[in-house]
Amino acid sequence: MKTYLAAGIILLYLALFSSEGMPLPQSAPDLENWKSKSDRVLELYRQGKLDQAARLGNESLLLAEKIFGPLHFNVASSAYNLAEIYSRQSRLAEAEQLFRRALAIEERRGDALHSYVGKYSFHVALTLLQQGKFVEAEPYLRRTLAIYEKVFGATAPQLTILLDHLAAIASRKGRIGETEALYQRLLEIQRKNPGTPDNEVAATLNKLAVLYYRQENLSKSELL
Repeated sequence: MKTYLAAGIILLYLALFSSEGMPLPQSAPDLENWKSKSDRVLELYRQGKLDQAARLGNESLLLAEKIFGPLHFNVASSAYNLAEIYSRQSRLAEAEQLFRRALAIEERRGDALHSYVGKYSFHVALTLLQQGKFVEAEPYLRRTLAIYEKVFGATAPQLTILLDHLAAIASRKGRIGETEALYQRLLEIQRKNPGTPDNEVAATLNKLAVLYYRQENLSKSELL
C-alpha cells in the first residue's frame, strides 16, 4: 500500500521566536551554523549516508535546543529528522523516544488537532509497530485517524495507511467485525480516489477475501 503519510525527513525552517512567541537573544553565527547543519543533514539523508547524517543530526538537535529552547517547534523538527535517520538505521527504540519528544513539543503548542500532532503521533505508532508493540501502537493510530479526518476529510487518501494498520491490529486481536468494517472503509476510500493504484485495491480485496474465508463465509469471499 502506498504510504500517504510516508516516513521522510522534513525540511527545517528557520524561526526567530521562542515557543511562547517572544524573540530570543540569538547569535547570528549560531543561527547560520544550525541552518547549515540542518541542510547538510537533509543532503546526507538523501544520499543514504546515514551514519554521517545521524552524527550531524544530533549536533543540529543540540544546537537547536541552545538557540530556540527545548520546547520550540524547530527542536521538534530536529528531533523528528534525527528519529527518521535512526529508523532507517533500525535504531527503533531511540527513534521512538525522539518521535515521542517531537509529539510532546507539538502538543504543548495547544492545537490538539494540528496536522503535525497527527504526523508525529503516526510516526510514534509506526515505530511501535516495527518493534511488535501492537497494543501500544493502536491508540496513536486512532488519534492520528481522528486528526486526519478533521484535517483532510473522511474519505481522504491520507487515511488509508491508518485504516490498514488498524484493521491488521483488530484482526490480530480477533475483533472480526471491526476488522471487516475497517477494510470495507479502506476499500471505499480507495475506490473513491481515482489515483489509487489497482494493486492496492486488489490487496484490500484479498484481505477481505481471506477474512471471509477464515469465517467460512464463502459466499462473501466468492463475491470479491
